[in-house]
Amino acid sequence: MGAILKAFQEGRRPLLADLMRMLKIAIASLPQAFICIDALDEWLPKDLLELLGSLRDIARESPRTRIFITGGPYVGEAVRKYFTKAVAPPINPTRAQIKKKIRKKW
Repeated sequence: MGAILKAFQEGRRPLLADLMRMLKIAIASLPQAFICIDALDEWLPKDLLELLGSLRDIARESPRTRIFITGGPYVGEAVRKYFTKAVAPPINPTRAQIKKKIRKKW
């Protein structure tokens, strides 16, 4: 936990390894946990692989932990490499839904 606090005090982003270590400690004390991460397709490929490896480790060490992630199509391939039992339902928005989302962002 000290490394994360130090990173924030120095005004820099904490390392993923430090965040994962803290998450593992927090989850170890819980009977069940849910981890939800949105927009994996926005991660840099190197960081994405490190994240998925860390999440796989957490799932192995805490089998009652459930992981829900979202991301673009190419993310599914990376996820399946780390999680062989992953369920990936396709999400296909309509043209109207996409237009609505774009208008909201602008």
